[in-house]
Amino acid sequence: MRNKTNKVSSRSPRRLRFLVVPWSAVSLSLSLVAVALASPAAAQNTASSPQIDVSVTEVSITSTPGHDNDGGSDTYEKGDVITVGVTFNSDVAIFTLDDLYLTVELSIGDRNVLATLDSTERTRHSDTHSFHYRVEPGLTDDDGISIEENALSFLSGVRGTVLDRQGNAVNLILNHSEVAASTSHKVLSSEAVITSVEIVDQRAEGDRTNNLVTYDVGDVIKFKVTFSESVTVRPSYILGTANPDDPQLNFQIGRQRMSPPTGSPLAADYLSNESDGAVVMFSYTVIFPDAPPGQQAVTVPEGRIDLNDGDIQDSLGFLANEDHAGTVIPRPSDLGPDDPPPVIHIVSVAGGL
Repeated sequence: MRNKTNKVSSRSPRRLRFLVVPWSAVSLSLSLVAVALASPAAAQNTASSPQIDVSVTEVSITSTPGHDNDGGSDTYEKGDVITVGVTFNSDVAIFTLDDLYLTVELSIGDRNVLATLDSTERTRHSDTHSFHYRVEPGLTDDDGISIEENALSFLSGVRGTVLDRQGNAVNLILNHSEVAASTSHKVLSSEAVITSVEIVDQRAEGDRTNNLVTYDVGDVIKFKVTFSESVTVRPSYILGTANPDDPQLNFQIGRQRMSPPTGSPLAADYLSNESDGAVVMFSYTVIFPDAPPGQQAVTVPEGRIDLNDGDIQDSLGFLANEDHAGTVIPRPSDLGPDDPPPVIHIVSVAGGL
């Protein structure tokens, strides 16, 4: 008698089973494999194994500034990478999944920032390792970058390990001398800031007979925000929809800052099709409840653009500063004899509408 079970199993292909594994687990596994391959003896380390003391022999800034601001290539600007070399008295490999496991603190002007271990440096046995910091906006240091003594440190709570070439656990002694400020390593990093906020005069050239621009119900008021450099507006999106939650610019009509129907601030909406480079445009259509009867001046008070959870970035991907001084109308006493009178934008609504 034939064995039917064997017959069926010989003809039926085996089903493949797939196991979904979180990427974090895969990354951790790969890291552990890298430790085993780079240091075969590492797996044999135990808590009772003696640790090898390794000391820092030198800390120095090894990168070269690429910008000339006063006659020499001595300045780092926004987006430039500052490299710090740390030399030990023996080859070590630093195993970690976190950039902040071992860092070097740099002093730039009145700010302290962290240079982190480059990902290409991890698991590599060497007596010198490189740490990098990408210059952020708004940093200035005319005297040059400095590094205080003992600025190399482990971050508490971040996991990692340091091994020598034989796989022995290493006790890094992080004490080191200071790196004095040098004018060969200056920093001048500009920030994308708002330089002006204006209400756009949309009158035809021939209609400019005075310094008043009048708006009625249904008219569109446009606002022009100019940054110090080219920017990109990135609106947030409402969950589950394709509609962006655009940035808005708050303003006021007379003393009225809130919209009576909604109780929310008067706000002009972002105009993506009219914004370009350093200019970001906003618009608002006049409705009666927002504009009280009579003639009221339109102004933008000091404040900031309401990003609605979006952001505005410069060309390097850094966040722009959305603070602004509002629309500044000069006083008559500030005007020279040849200065034109300021243009005043008025919302004019007849009573009883």
